[in-house]
Amino acid sequence: MSYIVINNLSWNLPDGSPLFRNISFTCSVSKTGLTGKNGAGKSILAQIICQKMPPSEGSVYLDGTVFYLPQNLEHFKNCTLIDVIDTAEKYRSLQKILSGQGTEIDYLTLDNDWDIEQKILLALQKTGIEYLKLERDFSSLSGGEKVRALFSSLLIGSPDFIILDEPTNHTDRELRAFIYEFVKNTKTGLLVISHDRELLRLMHTIVELTPTSIKSYGGNYDFYNEQKEIEIHAIENAIQAAETAHAKRLAEKETSLSRQTSRIKQAENSKGNAGMPKIILNKMKGGGERTLAKIKNEHDKRVKESQAEFEMIKQKRIISRKMKIDFNPVKAIPDKHLIICKEMNYSFTGKKLLWKQNLNFLMRGTDRFHIKGINGSGKSTLYKLILRMLQPTVGKIIVSQMVIGMLDQEVSMLNDQFTLLQNLIFHSGGKIPEHELRIRLARFLFFNEDVYKKAGVLSGGERMRAGMACLFAANSSPDLLLLDEPTNNLDLISIQQLSAAIKEFSGALMVISHDLDFVNEIGITNEIILSPKLKTA
Repeated sequence: MSYIVINNLSWNLPDGSPLFRNISFTCSVSKTGLTGKNGAGKSILAQIICQKMPPSEGSVYLDGTVFYLPQNLEHFKNCTLIDVIDTAEKYRSLQKILSGQGTEIDYLTLDNDWDIEQKILLALQKTGIEYLKLERDFSSLSGGEKVRALFSSLLIGSPDFIILDEPTNHTDRELRAFIYEFVKNTKTGLLVISHDRELLRLMHTIVELTPTSIKSYGGNYDFYNEQKEIEIHAIENAIQAAETAHAKRLAEKETSLSRQTSRIKQAENSKGNAGMPKIILNKMKGGGERTLAKIKNEHDKRVKESQAEFEMIKQKRIISRKMKIDFNPVKAIPDKHLIICKEMNYSFTGKKLLWKQNLNFLMRGTDRFHIKGINGSGKSTLYKLILRMLQPTVGKIIVSQMVIGMLDQEVSMLNDQFTLLQNLIFHSGGKIPEHELRIRLARFLFFNEDVYKKAGVLSGGERMRAGMACLFAANSSPDLLLLDEPTNNLDLISIQQLSAAIKEFSGALMVISHDLDFVNEIGITNEIILSPKLKTA
């Protein structure tokens, strides 16, 4: 049986500080999901396993072949489809041989694999891209076609292990369904880096990477989530117990010192009244003070130990803080008409309309709409029509006078050259005191020196939190919040934080998302399904 063994692996950043250190685990031919915070080093770990980069310390033993589907496909930008499928040499040698121009090298390259073209076409058919020409530039393909092409390579190559790095990120429901089906049916060993809870439910094991450890949970996402809840509860109980023990030690110290001080004073008073010589009184006083010092030292030692234990347990605390929004909650009127859309459609050319059917919907004050459709179906175009960045080609859309907040996937409202505090000052119009802005940033989990981080260095989860802080920086919260794939690029903790924050929002909401877990968590009341007239590439 093939397997991957990782032994005491470490990887250091350019400045020498460790990203992760001394991690060890084993993967066999099963389905393993790899999770962890953004920036924990999951993609770097995957590249080390594939021998695309060396570790700083430790070793990786790979018994079998491995295929790596990276998150970033820039590596393939100058390739053709047949290059990506990784059978280009055999395929081109076969074409030369069939045309009578083959050489001895072509026969050696083909290695009697005479049905290679049939294998390629069958793989393309299974992945739904049989209509593509093999010499087509990979960069000209749609995002979905690129992913399907790489899965075609998997079907032909038959590796022992497959490493998938965020395979469902930026994919629509149709492509996600294809990936889920592939993962369900494959007999090949899988290591899947993902924050997609639906995908992680298909795993046999979840492995969580932290800077100092890697921990395995013997079950899928739901089992992992249950265990994390148990861990959180246990750690919080341990913290409370340690805090209580520390407070008890402090109280014992205070009581003992107070008792000994009282004894010294009583002894001085009683002996003084008995007419004892001053030299004896001073000696007795000195003995009492030495006893007091000894008692103090003993209690200081105990307090220090309990404080150290308390701090050590606190370091194990799993981050479960929640963002808090609605500084000045909107007074949402449930029956107020926010958007009236009648027989609306749009054309980029002025001729062919975008949607098969004209759009008709009414959005009221507390409605929550889910915008559904394949990639290229016009979801972002609908947002632009609501924001009056575009005008309908036919029909009409009436948007009431209100405050609309918009968060796109890149959180482009942030100025990457500005610090968090500077971004907040800009979006608040400079009318709110700095100390108040820092309080607001803290409500979005940015504390102390965090406010001086430049937006350009933030992780995906931090960018989303910073964008939310900017949206709610003004004196009045948005009446309508527009979200465009908000969970893309977020780790599991960030998704949970965002979901909890959205639940607190009291206004109307529109969300474009292919993350059904997230959609189900935020209380959707309506949905709009967009179908383009022509299926887009």
